[in-house]
Amino acid sequence: MKSLITRVLVGILGIPAILYIIYLGDVYFLSFLTLVTVVSQYEFYKMFRETKKIKAYYVHGIVFGFLWLIITFYAPQYFYHAILIPTMLFLLLNLRGDIYQSTEKFAITLAGYLYIPVLISTLIMLRELGNYTGISDSESWQLVIALFVTVWINDTFAYIFGSLFGKNKLAPKISPKKSKEGSFAGIIGALISSIIFYYTNMLPELFTIYHVLVFAVILGVFPQLGDLAESMIKRDTGIKDSGKILLGHGGVLDRFDAIFMTAPAVYLFIDISLKLVN
Repeated sequence: MKSLITRVLVGILGIPAILYIIYLGDVYFLSFLTLVTVVSQYEFYKMFRETKKIKAYYVHGIVFGFLWLIITFYAPQYFYHAILIPTMLFLLLNLRGDIYQSTEKFAITLAGYLYIPVLISTLIMLRELGNYTGISDSESWQLVIALFVTVWINDTFAYIFGSLFGKNKLAPKISPKKSKEGSFAGIIGALISSIIFYYTNMLPELFTIYHVLVFAVILGVFPQLGDLAESMIKRDTGIKDSGKILLGHGGVLDRFDAIFMTAPAVYLFIDISLKLVN
């Protein structure tokens, strides 16, 4: 009961704060994503360090993760450099250490870099669409809010209906509690949410009903894939929660795993749609 109350309180305080930060955008949103990224990367590297004794170059990974977000916001033309330089550095770091686990150290360091800051940076690109496309600033922040809210609704529908009616396991080896019934309910929740956002003019003007349906499928499927992806990592490392910083909610990585997979998918969809329209 105490855990449930804590979870509800964190949600009541956290959700409005996140939505307001999205609305503000600019360095406020950048700072928020930077905090999420740094903590999530730390939790990611810590899981492998504590359970598998793989001492990845976590400081370097986190520093370059921070720099990646800065480059995304201020100088996106240097994306290619921001991939090449860290990858080469992570390889070179192996030359100064022991041969033992050198491959694992490189792989885990790079994985923590690509999985968290690189994927989550697409939220910055979505929020800043108004700066380099025909989409207005108001459409940009409304789109990101629609993304977050729909992901939350997906998760809520999946949890409630899965708890009440779930009988068929979705991925028992990865996440035993998830059911096909809950997964389907989450997709329906995302569809309902997306349609509501469309008819309340919260989605970009270029969206047709067909865009909305694709958008709904993305926000119905990819949050669940993101959650399963992190669950597999936790299953592999034998960790229940990535951290304890969010009282009753586990770690930051646990709370944003769905976003890590969904934001890039939405960005790619928007990018393709814009090119098709223009």
